[in-house]
Amino acid sequence: MELGGKSVEGVQFTTPFFREEPRPIVQEFIKAYKEKFNKEPDMLSAQSYDSVLVLADAIKRANSTDKEAIRKALSATKGFEGVTGKFSFDDKNEVIKPVIITKVENGKFTYVKSQEYK
Repeated sequence: MELGGKSVEGVQFTTPFFREEPRPIVQEFIKAYKEKFNKEPDMLSAQSYDSVLVLADAIKRANSTDKEAIRKALSATKGFEGVTGKFSFDDKNEVIKPVIITKVENGKFTYVKSQEYK
């Protein structure tokens, strides 16, 4: 927006993470991230955080550190609540998760809608 100025007004795009999302898990993550790193988290920070959380969840559900047991637990993940949304894995181990559509409005990113994406 700094470079585009008024030319980017109304532009829509997708993102896996929207900092203004009011879900408690998102706001708690942002607060903890800012306290630790003294800056706002970006989408890569949020996706990395979710990756660690879903892996830890799979290890816990597998009740094992065996890589095959963890792989099976990851594959069985359904409706995992992360900071980037609720996600699952399909029968081909592809992630199914929402993408967020945002828009530049009055010089700020605003939420348009969330859509499941595979």
